[in-house]
Amino acid sequence: MAKAKTKGKKKTTKNLPPAYEWEKELKKVKAPVYLLHGDEANFSHQAALWLQTKALGSGIPDFNLDRFDASEGQFSVSALLNALNTQPMMSDYRVVWVQAVEVLNKQAKPKLQGLLKYLEAPNPQTCLILEARERLDQSRALYKALAKSEGTYIREAGGMTPYQTETWLQVQAQGLGIKISSDALSLIQESGEGRLSEMKDTLSKLMLYIAPRVEVNVQDVTELLPEAKIQTTVWVLLDKLALKQTTEVISLAHSLLAQGQEVLGLIALVHKRLRELLAAKSVLQLGGGEALLAQSLKINGYAAKRVIQLAQDRRSLSARELAEGYLLIAWADRMLKGAKVDSAVLLEHVLLKLCTMKT
Repeated sequence: MAKAKTKGKKKTTKNLPPAYEWEKELKKVKAPVYLLHGDEANFSHQAALWLQTKALGSGIPDFNLDRFDASEGQFSVSALLNALNTQPMMSDYRVVWVQAVEVLNKQAKPKLQGLLKYLEAPNPQTCLILEARERLDQSRALYKALAKSEGTYIREAGGMTPYQTETWLQVQAQGLGIKISSDALSLIQESGEGRLSEMKDTLSKLMLYIAPRVEVNVQDVTELLPEAKIQTTVWVLLDKLALKQTTEVISLAHSLLAQGQEVLGLIALVHKRLRELLAAKSVLQLGGGEALLAQSLKINGYAAKRVIQLAQDRRSLSARELAEGYLLIAWADRMLKGAKVDSAVLLEHVLLKLCTMKT
């Protein structure tokens, strides 16, 4: 393929994860070498698949496509070089696709000499796709050679905002032929903690779970995902804390532990929610709502809606009380991480103290 069109532009493009964006970007570029890496491995893989199809064109894959996995024991740089220097058969280009490039990037310079030399003058009839599952260390020899090479186009898939993730999930749901409420979609985000492949798998499972229905609601998500059930139970726990209902709070905490939630994880969840509630108090005082809170804290719509709703329903819960609760939970977190204490006993102690705390 021709040289990368990088003159006058940054060679590394970051944070363009939605498919329609990176597809437009890559259509403008023809390069003999592509490096796809970054925090969002799912998008790097999608881009690699798209590039493979684009570069092969009408060429027969059996004759013109070689795939390597640098994490496999039988992988060798010499075999890779042989593939790179093989001429295409009944096609304009050959495609050589290397996955797990982060493993290759960690190798010492002497082991990569042949590949580094190749990058100085890559075969114009070969499209080399280098796909990594993470952001590469830019201090290593391979990355430096790729950045220096005029024939290399580097694309870094950065992390997405909650809004971008929600948009991406909507596209994935449409592709599966299911309709999903915004609350259910945001709950999937909340439970998936930004892991795109996991959230995509969840949508596929939901499609099968609700069949023959096509509309997914919050109940479907909580029934299918243990994490989602835990998230919704934590919201109820917080409401009971605000109402000082000690018996219900302790019962819910025991229920969460029985569901498999670890004490440290539960402490962290409550800590996070208290911080969000404090922020929600400030947002409401400013006359703002869900959108402002989501933007300020970079949280998804479901979390913002629930926090604002809780802050509005429990207006008697003062900012001072929330701040003291936040500090108490932070103390418990430090105790669990640094001292030999009975975690279950400590959790009960903290929850009881939160329930009896004076406004």
